[in-house]
Amino acid sequence: MVDRSSLLGKAVAYARGREENLRHFLLHADIPLSNNHVERAIRPVALGRKNWLFCWTEVGAKYAAIAYTLVECCKLHGVNPWRYLVDVLQRLDSHPARDVYQLAPKNWKQLTGHDGKNAS
Repeated sequence: MVDRSSLLGKAVAYARGREENLRHFLLHADIPLSNNHVERAIRPVALGRKNWLFCWTEVGAKYAAIAYTLVECCKLHGVNPWRYLVDVLQRLDSHPARDVYQLAPKNWKQLTGHDGKNAS
């Protein structure tokens, strides 16, 4: 028997209280045991949080969020964010509005046939 007041006892009580939720990892193999990839993705936002106070306006904050989202989507899909943004900004005036979905990082990669990692 484990003493409930010991560290091990507290850990066992914690796990038993969350047993149903913890069993999801056993029942669904596609659920990752760690969320480190999410933590790494949001780290730049968390570290820069004080800087975001200086967007000055709600509109500025909105566009900053859009920019950060595009950069993180590029990273998620293995696309060089700089190359992507340069290409997409150059296409904006001639790209049909009805096909704007093609300019999302994942679709852009397929549209252009490259990931933007190379200078070519």
